Amino acid sequence: MWSNHWIGYIYILLGVIYIFPAFICLSVLIRPPLVFHSTYKFMCFISVMDICNIAACCFFAGFYSLTGATFKNTPSMLPIGSITLALWVSYCAINIILAFDRLVCFCSFTWSQRLFSGNSSFLWIALALLAGGQMLIEFDGKQFYHYDSSIGGWRFELLPEGTKNYRHMAINIGTFACLVLLYSSIVLVVSRKAKQDKLQNQAAFQSAAICGFAMGADIFCIIVQNIQNPSIAMCYGANFAWQLAHGGTGYACLIMNRTIRDALVNHGKGILKFFQIKRTETRVVTVTTSQPHSTGSKITNAHTAAQK
Repeated sequence: MWSNHWIGYIYILLGVIYIFPAFICLSVLIRPPLVFHSTYKFMCFISVMDICNIAACCFFAGFYSLTGATFKNTPSMLPIGSITLALWVSYCAINIILAFDRLVCFCSFTWSQRLFSGNSSFLWIALALLAGGQMLIEFDGKQFYHYDSSIGGWRFELLPEGTKNYRHMAINIGTFACLVLLYSSIVLVVSRKAKQDKLQNQAAFQSAAICGFAMGADIFCIIVQNIQNPSIAMCYGANFAWQLAHGGTGYACLIMNRTIRDALVNHGKGILKFFQIKRTETRVVTVTTSQPHSTGSKITNAHTAAQK
């Protein structure tokens, strides 16, 4: 369909386009006061997962396509593949947790505080990491996760050949089903509320947009996994959907969340103010150090004039 070099350049270009918003969002989300809220803690973790997954499906994939790397001449490819799938599963888990957080917040403030306030948020994040970590355990076959330049994507296969990766398939289907169920419940709860909370609704829509990207990637993966011989175009489509799932999150946050935009603007103003202060200090130091020379010059000139 496309040459390996072209697809490699495209993947790397998309990686650059996608990763900058992820870093921008992360730099804002890790700062107070946003970092104290459970929803933003989860979104911060999602940004970290986005950056890691973009590295795998854009930069590593692009590099492997450009260099023609295989699992034979690049031994590091197999462990990178295993870690990549674990990161994807952690990403799916935290999206489900984020949706559950939004649903509980709409239903009961008391239960929302009990389940997600304070350090309990980190327990949920640890649960997402645990969900990804279990993918590194080889109890259903030897992992043979490698990048295939001929299809422009990763192959998450098990050995011996022909072994079905039911765990991966179940996670993709389960993630899609859970997100549909949770966000359908959120829509139902919001529609029945007499008093609409604009900020809560905004947070729900943004969370739905973020998770919607994950659902799109899940659909592509489910289709490709369950077709006997998927076309190369479908394999490319699955990888592009995977890239969009992580690249779209940053743009969704910046476009839809005014709180993040305002925090970013304030952060930018703080940086500019810092450099302005530094520049002012430099000018003051320069003027101060130059004054003795100027005074000394005047004294010398006056002394010379007196002698004459």
